[in-house]
Amino acid sequence: AYLETVAVLPQFYLLQKANKAVESWVSHFVFSLGLSRLFLFIFWFSSFHELSDKKSKSFLSGFSGYSILLVQLVHIAIMGEFCIYYLLAAKRQSPLVLDAAGIRV
Repeated sequence: AYLETVAVLPQFYLLQKANKAVESWVSHFVFSLGLSRLFLFIFWFSSFHELSDKKSKSFLSGFSGYSILLVQLVHIAIMGEFCIYYLLAAKRQSPLVLDAAGIRV
């Protein structure tokens, strides 16, 4: 889960470097990855308390639950901009174009 958070960055770089319309199957796949991250965050938010030991006096007793939530939030932040522009392009029924200056819809 931790490596997946930064593994999308090279993919976004390559999509942006191409400076042309993103193929529809690629944009659908990347959007579905972002959507799955949202559902994973909801799952971990509802169950992270199971990873923390309330009876432990250790400083790091709840670290694993909070670290998983933090990683999920970082991944949602990374994927969020792409997902927003994907939805805008889908609403306008136009191809999604990533360029160095930003995202054109």
